[in-house]
Amino acid sequence: MPRAHLHAAAARALREAELLDRATVIAHEGMTLPGGAHQQQVCGELWAALAIETGVDAADAASEVFERWPTASNAEAWQAASGQNWPAIREHAIERMHERPWELIAYLIDADDVARAWTEALRASANSKSLHASQWDDLVGRYSKIDPVAVLPVMAQLIDDRLIEANTRAYPGAVRRMTKLRAAARAAGRPEIADDYLADVRRRNARRPSLIKRMDAAGL
Repeated sequence: MPRAHLHAAAARALREAELLDRATVIAHEGMTLPGGAHQQQVCGELWAALAIETGVDAADAASEVFERWPTASNAEAWQAASGQNWPAIREHAIERMHERPWELIAYLIDADDVARAWTEALRASANSKSLHASQWDDLVGRYSKIDPVAVLPVMAQLIDDRLIEANTRAYPGAVRRMTKLRAAARAAGRPEIADDYLADVRRRNARRPSLIKRMDAAGL
């Protein structure tokens, strides 16, 4: 079986047959076989999972897999394998995930460390490493319970991002976000932030009648 995906399939079958030692060996071998990075990663993650199941060198296996593929799920596997040793390792794992900020934010959110997730998301944005809008939306919703005013500029930036190009298909989503921004600003006791922003949006987009018409219809 000279391909990584074949090793992954064989390791899964051996696992189901409860031949865990053999499954572990086959999965580990697949990490370095041809077949593409994704198939190798599948083998690595399966190897770490089997090590955790069997308790054989679990922390070392999870560490090796995370170092090669620093994802949120691999960080969580390493945390599970490390037990009480994790607090001493956590900052290193966070540092490794800086190159993939979307993975770091996912890990921190799953760990319910919303304040740290917010700080790291702003850091990533400042370093031109963008997160997906849906991840920002999730984080804004969570962090608004901690600091409802701090999320308002981010909400405004997400709207601006949609309006970079004059694309009428983006207008409905942008206007929905404007409505949410105004509601959030009012709930935070700072309605003037939304009022000033929406006035600026109108000024900057005065030559987009379709957008202005939708804002009028929404009472914005």
